[in-house]
Amino acid sequence: MQKITIKIENELNTQLINYSIANNINKSEAVRRFLKQGIDNKIPENKLKEELKSIKQGLLSEIKKQTERMVSLQVKNLMYTLINFHLFKSDIFIKAMKHDFSDLKSAEDVNNFVDVLVNKAKKSAVEDKVDGLHSKNKSQSKE
Repeated sequence: MQKITIKIENELNTQLINYSIANNINKSEAVRRFLKQGIDNKIPENKLKEELKSIKQGLLSEIKKQTERMVSLQVKNLMYTLINFHLFKSDIFIKAMKHDFSDLKSAEDVNNFVDVLVNKAKKSAVEDKVDGLHSKNKSQSKE
């Protein structure tokens, strides 16, 4: 067995003595155990790089999957919003077509009539009377 000499801080020496006493071994044996443990447990740098690369690929894959899911949900929500917007416009148009315009004598009467229709559409939007392609009122009346 080779003999070596090392210098350590006082605090580390105290810890080494306490470890030696607790394990009923001398300081040389304690140092040998620590050296052996450190050498045996050393993970090669290329192995660490491979592990990090694998973790990175997994994270990127999960991020891509979740991003695609969020985009899909946003597209669905946008489609729902656009469908409702066009249904509200259609509702206003149909109500306007059913109206007898003979009572609209002035531009102010026309503006008031349009305001009434717009307010009805706003109220419908707030109450969410339209769900997808079907009016909730119609689907409820069928039940």
